[in-house]
Amino acid sequence: MERGFYFWLCFLALLKVKAVNLSELCLGFGGKALPESSYKRMQRFFRGFKLDYTQLANASNQV
Repeated sequence: MERGFYFWLCFLALLKVKAVNLSELCLGFGGKALPESSYKRMQRFFRGFKLDYTQLANASNQV
């Protein structure tokens, strides 16, 4: 699955379940996958996800 698409899937699940806990967030994905599979997929996604904290801070200051 493309990383950009998966990012938006996580974002939409975040809005749906209103939680940041990965075990709760994976329940918002829907589909045929088991929650355990979605949880492992989220772990793999965030393991390779690098945040630029300087860019994040600049973006939050502009809001």
